[in-house]
Amino acid sequence: MKIKAVLFFVLLFSIFPPLLRSEKLTLSGSNQLEFSLESNEYPAWRSFECWSEVVASYKWYDLGIRFEQHLPSDKDSVWDDLTLKYLQMQKQNFDVILGDYYTTFGKGLLLRSYEQRELRYDNNLEGAKINWNDKIFDFSFVWGKGMGEQRQRKEPLVGTDLKIDFLDWFKLGTSYLNAKPKEIGRTQLLGVNGEILLSHLSFYAELAEKYNPQNSFLPDKGEGVYLSSNVFSSGWGLSLEYKDYEDLDFSDEDLAYNQPPALTKEHLYVLLNRNSHILNPDDEKGFQAELNCSPISRSNLVLNYSLTQNHQDKDLFREIYLQAEYDLFEKAQLKGATAYRKNKEESGNPEGTFIASDLTYYLDQNKSLNFTLEHLFTENDGGGTAYSLIEFYEQIISLSFSRSPAYSITLSHERTTEHLPKKNWFMVSLDFNLDQRNNLSLSFGSRREGKV
Repeated sequence: MKIKAVLFFVLLFSIFPPLLRSEKLTLSGSNQLEFSLESNEYPAWRSFECWSEVVASYKWYDLGIRFEQHLPSDKDSVWDDLTLKYLQMQKQNFDVILGDYYTTFGKGLLLRSYEQRELRYDNNLEGAKINWNDKIFDFSFVWGKGMGEQRQRKEPLVGTDLKIDFLDWFKLGTSYLNAKPKEIGRTQLLGVNGEILLSHLSFYAELAEKYNPQNSFLPDKGEGVYLSSNVFSSGWGLSLEYKDYEDLDFSDEDLAYNQPPALTKEHLYVLLNRNSHILNPDDEKGFQAELNCSPISRSNLVLNYSLTQNHQDKDLFREIYLQAEYDLFEKAQLKGATAYRKNKEESGNPEGTFIASDLTYYLDQNKSLNFTLEHLFTENDGGGTAYSLIEFYEQIISLSFSRSPAYSITLSHERTTEHLPKKNWFMVSLDFNLDQRNNLSLSFGSRREGKV
């Protein structure tokens, strides 16, 4: 595979020799390197990961590669490879990509190919994508082999996506996908969507249907519905979303092609991002509502409520979140948050009550101090009887000094009363902006295992 990739780019550069000699050639690149040494095991655990990207641009052409090294990764796998290689031509109304690429149809009910490096997730497609657009029509054709979590390419899929912009306030679209996953057979998905944009109101709707092969172990048909609406005016905004997914999962072994919206709030606080809802496109429905307003000058209030159930009306995930923020005459910013969460997807049906306080004080235009306290109290049924009730709390305290844009230093301490071998963790983190293009982050100490 590596030899083929290298030969592919040697051939491309030989086809376009003027590119290498032209003054109009531009080169850009980036590199992300992460190294960790963990001494809680013997021998000490080492993790080294590196992502190197280079893009050469000449007139309408972009030639890009990404080389990754994981020796090993944080998932305990050792490998290195060219994970992204592509030639892209963009001229007037045409955009053509040959090689590896990412794309999404609508809101992801049919297809969502993307990279989330923090979770080491990458399901890019290897093949070709052609896009043509004008003032009214936007048409895409895709063909490609998706990459699974074990880094193996799957059977190719074929898809089309069409958007029609009739008026300034109304848009219509339709999508189609065809693939033959292993052990399932020929599968097809069809989707339609529409969007209305007015001065103080927007509305989006997307419907998807999945057709499984006959005589398979799957239902003949799956369906998905996603609705969203935003109402806004001076000083406030209201967002409403609804979902209903049934037998909509479109995957090939360890590769998931689609990922519809989960409709749970993405939090900035560490403790609320743990034990979050896990999307199940085969059996869930629910909604999310969020109010964002400024009741008084220099303030901001956010109220969010989300509920996810299965099709037997059993609650799976429920959360209510309130956040208040106030600016103290440009000298300080005070933020407070509280939340209640019930997650029946986790063992023990944990219920959590969360509070947080966040204070930032500005010493001058460049220097600031920040203090954050997070506290999460959890009740776990521990087996379903009153005598087995488990109660514990988790707490994170952090203090940071920042001199923008040069550097920052953060001290953080986490503790828990949960029944664990270790109950306290302390970390010192240093972040440096060496210049406009280079950043360095160093962390020393201990942290809780699992999702960070």
